[in-house]
Amino acid sequence: MPSDKFLDPITIETNNIKKELEKLSSNYEIDIKNIDYDLISVVCVYKLGTLEQKTITADKFGIFDDNKFFSDKNLILNQSYRVAFYDKRNHIYPKLPDIKLAVNKNFTKVICIVKAMPDFMYYDEFGDEMLKFINKKLLTSRILIGIRKEELTQSLKDISDDLRQNNALDKDYNFTITTGVLPVLSVDDDLIFHYKNKIVNTKEDGNIDYSERGFLYGVSKDEVIIEYIKPRMGICGRDVFGKTIEVKTPNSTFDPNLSISENIQKQEDDNSIKFIAKKSGYVVEEDSKFDIKEDLEVSNLSFKDTGSVSVGTENNVKLNVTQKDINKDAIGANISIETSEIIISGSVGQEAKIKANIVEVGGVTHSTSFIQTKKAKIATHIGTLECDECDINRLEKGKVFGKIIHIGSALGGEISGEEIYIDNLVSNVTITASKLIEINQNIGSSNKLIIDPTAIHAYLDQISNYQSEIKALNLDIEKLLKEIKKTKITIDDSKESINTIKDQIKKMMEKKIKIPSAFMIKLKEYKTLIKNYNDMISEYKDKNYTLETIHSNLKNIQNKIFDAQIKIKGTWEDMNDIIFVLIDPPKKLNYVTIKNDFIKLFKVEERINEEYYIYKGFEK
Repeated sequence: MPSDKFLDPITIETNNIKKELEKLSSNYEIDIKNIDYDLISVVCVYKLGTLEQKTITADKFGIFDDNKFFSDKNLILNQSYRVAFYDKRNHIYPKLPDIKLAVNKNFTKVICIVKAMPDFMYYDEFGDEMLKFINKKLLTSRILIGIRKEELTQSLKDISDDLRQNNALDKDYNFTITTGVLPVLSVDDDLIFHYKNKIVNTKEDGNIDYSERGFLYGVSKDEVIIEYIKPRMGICGRDVFGKTIEVKTPNSTFDPNLSISENIQKQEDDNSIKFIAKKSGYVVEEDSKFDIKEDLEVSNLSFKDTGSVSVGTENNVKLNVTQKDINKDAIGANISIETSEIIISGSVGQEAKIKANIVEVGGVTHSTSFIQTKKAKIATHIGTLECDECDINRLEKGKVFGKIIHIGSALGGEISGEEIYIDNLVSNVTITASKLIEINQNIGSSNKLIIDPTAIHAYLDQISNYQSEIKALNLDIEKLLKEIKKTKITIDDSKESINTIKDQIKKMMEKKIKIPSAFMIKLKEYKTLIKNYNDMISEYKDKNYTLETIHSNLKNIQNKIFDAQIKIKGTWEDMNDIIFVLIDPPKKLNYVTIKNDFIKLFKVEERINEEYYIYKGFEK
């Protein structure tokens, strides 16, 4: 194509810029790369359903700001443009910064990125030239122009104002040029069994826990157990090209007409049907009918037959496990149970874990089993128990942590609580209480009976925190004292020279002589030094007061030891350690029993000068 021909400026009405460029190139035998254009004006032609077609100019484009109107699928929208074409080779382009346009993946938003240019100078037509450049980009991409452009207008003004004030584009600018309307997606119907989704069958390491198979599904009163999501037709959107974004018709797959008992309430609104538990318990489905029950009797709970059971301690579910065979576990190995109440006729297997408000075990708990409960009754305990209150017939090397603990016979093991009562204390038992240890008969040795305020868990954390605070405060006070002494020496050494400076300043002021800045700096530094010194003294006093308060609080906790007692109704055997633990300062008082020792009562008393000793009473 000849390169010596030039295109004279020409104005054309069009709705397809690409075709016009090709036509001009062909008709005038000019390389299309040499032809450029600017938008002069734009009009919209639209038709809504059966209404009459309308043509509007840019000043009326605000009608499309309404999302409902703009996204109406019955709206047909087109634009036509008045465009000035010209030859690039004869055109002088204004200077502009680096401007890029981007569209989101749904084609419902166009953004503009203007890159910073610190050396860019302002000129009066800058805002108009920016808009002309942006409109040219939109025109090339066939994106609607001049519609839904509120942010564009304000952003161009802001950039122009910044440039005029700073004579530089010293930052990047990001703003929205135009937006479409995102569609509201259709919703397929769904039947959600919320009570089943509560079961978590993955371990902390991400592996599947095959013991969690949903044997029982616990629910609380007023809990949504099943929900039918109604199908809902979506709402069409519209993209920045003016095209409708269609939405699909929703699927209807599930039957919402469930059969339910009087224990389940049905609640319906425009979006869903909810099935709500009217009482706590567990969900059952029998003969295609859903119900809520509370009591369940099973022979055993095992990995093979049932898997673990987790219905929550608050849901009033009572389990009765009837297996009594001494050769079989009523609660199988590695089974976890969480329920309101469980009555176990037989034994609890290895690595089994039970959490309930009430637990009864008629057999033996395995040494690796763990039970957490408010109230427990156990025939023979070898595992670990955490409770508020318990009654254990026989303890054999098991562990018990609680508040009020009753044990028939104790042979080996660890007991910790507030009040501990033992009928027959045999051998090798460590007993730690915060208030009382009461023994009926001691028929063995090598036992440790310890009174320790930290046996109360609430105090244990509190004491640990206090001790950490004391350690930190002592370190702070030590550092502070060193800094105070160091600052005091500096103040004393500077006092004479500062007084001399003050005298000189006074004389200069009397003679109206300008005071040297070095003098004022010295005085200011000295005042700062004095202020820092006073602040450190104040901080030192505050920290000492806090330290005294903590020691006082620890003393109050320790004083509870004066109310604590170790009692026995019978006589003692040899080599049983009686120990009282003091907190502040840390100290242990101890006594070792002798066979046929008639001491009935041990407690701590205080002599003068905070000297503590074990009082031994012979009264019954």
